[in-house]
Amino acid sequence: MFKIYKLKHTLIIIFVILSLASTLIIGVFSNIFIKSKFNKYVMYSLDIKKEKILSDISIIYEQNNSFDQILIENVGMNALKEGLIIKVIDQNDETIWNARTHNNGMCDEILKKMSSSMHKLHPNFKGTYTTDVFSVVSNREVVGKLSISYYGPYFYTDSEIIFFKFLNILLVIISLFYVLFSILIGWVVASFIEKPLNKVMNSTKLISEGNYETIKLD
Repeated sequence: MFKIYKLKHTLIIIFVILSLASTLIIGVFSNIFIKSKFNKYVMYSLDIKKEKILSDISIIYEQNNSFDQILIENVGMNALKEGLIIKVIDQNDETIWNARTHNNGMCDEILKKMSSSMHKLHPNFKGTYTTDVFSVVSNREVVGKLSISYYGPYFYTDSEIIFFKFLNILLVIISLFYVLFSILIGWVVASFIEKPLNKVMNSTKLISEGNYETIKLD
């Protein structure tokens, strides 16, 4: 009976070890895959934001046939909230609006926050101050330039950081559920084979004692 009891628990332990090993392997590859896809999404989202800012600046010029500082300031402040620092200059290289000039302290604070957040999530992340320059076009003519600076090559916004952390928590929950499910399966399987093993052990004992008549075969 002790041997059966020991075998049952050995089977359960084997199931647990296998489930932990498979969970670890699946977890590592899932984490790598999800992070890769998520980073691609973040970079795509960043490109969309830059295109939107360029489009807004171009529309402002087309509607007014000049750069309206007040309207550009609204675009610039909204961009700053998204972690993008913009500067608009006209075709004579005169600065129309510059986020650095408008609020340099806020720009530095945002960049510092982004750097800190990215290194907390990815300790080996190698980010740097990045600037992209675009031509502002109106009626097929270049009327100025737009520079967009940010912590690159990409960064997470507050909402993206929350979503990223949620994904990590979800992976942990799924892994724990899988381990518990494997323990349950191991217990069921061990319990299922316990009864026939008991019969075999009892029959073996009876045979060893020479008691052949009392052996029951199902």
